[in-house]
Amino acid sequence: MARFLHKMRRRRIKADFHLHSHEDPEDAHMISYSARDLVDALAEQGFSAFSLTLHDHMLDDDEMSGLESYAKERGLISIPGIEKTIEGSHVLIYNMKKEDAESISTFPDLESMIGRYKESEKASSLFVVAAHPFFPFFKYAIGKDYDKWRHLFDGLEYSSLYPSMPFNKDLLNFNLRAAWEAKMHKKVMIGGTDCHMLDQLGKTYTWVMVSRKQYKVLKGRYREKEQGFRGNLSLQEKPEERPGGLQGPQEASYKNFFQRYVSKASPSEYARLRYVLVRQMKRGNVKVRTKARNPITYFATLAYFIFMDSTPARWLNRLTSPSR
Repeated sequence: MARFLHKMRRRRIKADFHLHSHEDPEDAHMISYSARDLVDALAEQGFSAFSLTLHDHMLDDDEMSGLESYAKERGLISIPGIEKTIEGSHVLIYNMKKEDAESISTFPDLESMIGRYKESEKASSLFVVAAHPFFPFFKYAIGKDYDKWRHLFDGLEYSSLYPSMPFNKDLLNFNLRAAWEAKMHKKVMIGGTDCHMLDQLGKTYTWVMVSRKQYKVLKGRYREKEQGFRGNLSLQEKPEERPGGLQGPQEASYKNFFQRYVSKASPSEYARLRYVLVRQMKRGNVKVRTKARNPITYFATLAYFIFMDSTPARWLNRLTSPSR
């Protein structure tokens, strides 16, 4: 039994699909770390996939390409994403072109765009999720409007932004309605942190389950690369001197097989692995892992965000910013 569970764990890709960084045009005033700092933190915690979901903005092609290359070197798959504000509600959209995603402002727009992608056979990689859908007192939660637009969503988010009360851990768990909706209407439930501070990472995340057959294929390809590298190594060369060498400085820092495989994947293999990841998500082959926040740190963080998002705080931040 223990051996079976160990094999199952090896086939899981640890991912977080709701992340923000200093490049976010809306929350830059409260986020101190860059997208590359975020990638470093994710790699250190053993993540193998992520999506940078800035508010109403996606990185330019050059910026996205640079971030993907940086993430690939550290063994992470980058899924293009955005947290789009649609009729006042936050919606997570993955694998949509920058100009298409940023042009959406209403749910009919989203419906029309999804129809266009289906006609062009791009729908297999498109993934739409309702972000923190039923959190009370949060103006960006879709709430009661979800019933009207349910058909547009592939899944719902299980957000880490809830406290664990000592006497009842689910008392203030605002994800229970989303979990019920996902079960009743066969939607995919994914875990995300809505990360604005690096210490939030790992509180809630998603295991994407790779099939046994696909895992064997990836394992076989990796072994071929390893054998080919060793066979082509001359007697005068040291492994660490070869670009991408299997014993280079990064190798010891990889946390799992998927990080090692991604770091050495060709562009076509990288694209294929990204496709497999999204396909497994759409099929519901995911599991949410979550750890509620300590109530003291939760309410302290909440008060911090309320203050930092206030108008006087933004004015003070602009006044004291070194760039001003």
